[in-house]
Amino acid sequence: MIKTEEELDECVKFINGIKISELVGSSPVFSNADYLFNEYNVVAELKCLEEDKIKDHKIRDKASKIYEKYLNAGDVPVVVFGTVQISTEDFSEGFTKEIIELYRKPIRDVIKKANRQIRETKEHLRKEDAHGLLILVNDGHTALDPSHIMWILNETFNRDGFSSINSFLFITVNLKAEHPEINKDLLVWASGDRSPDNKCPSQLLTRLRTKWFKRVSELTGEPIDTIYPENQETIDEIKNIL
Repeated sequence: MIKTEEELDECVKFINGIKISELVGSSPVFSNADYLFNEYNVVAELKCLEEDKIKDHKIRDKASKIYEKYLNAGDVPVVVFGTVQISTEDFSEGFTKEIIELYRKPIRDVIKKANRQIRETKEHLRKEDAHGLLILVNDGHTALDPSHIMWILNETFNRDGFSSINSFLFITVNLKAEHPEINKDLLVWASGDRSPDNKCPSQLLTRLRTKWFKRVSELTGEPIDTIYPENQETIDEIKNIL
């Protein structure tokens, strides 16, 4: 099991990023983000999804009620709920979106907190014009395939604002993925921007990606196969390996 935060900290330092806690101490009077990339004027916050919400009884109870509604309407197949992923192609679009919305709310809270941390860090460091980057890692939330995470991110930003975050980076580390046309287990690296006029510096993302996957390869002792989905069709075809 790779210690995601610990290893990413080292990669950030390698490309001249700074742990903000090293600037403000361990008990600052504000909610601080994780990283500062002075060279690119970027403030970044790391969030890891480690709890597998598919095991959350409250969510499963609500999901069962949604399933029963669609089952009565004849819009979903008969299954033992909890034995399939919500990405099952036999499910209707309406059902899938309602289920994803259940999982969106906890992630929305994570994004909301990251937005506050980035905003307050910009204000404290007097870098209000800095680019805000959310680094979101799925490290064990098996219920959500990459397409669901990307939908949640875009939907949340469109619906709720959180304007201190300008871009996001979504990656998988300990949770492998698969693609029907690639005969290997994969790690996912996908990024997005709220506005085409305010993108996260591509050089920063490239340097971080190169160092990160080199480090993961060193830790695992094997070459790392990655996929960088560039369109919705590719994202939709990527599934978690359970």
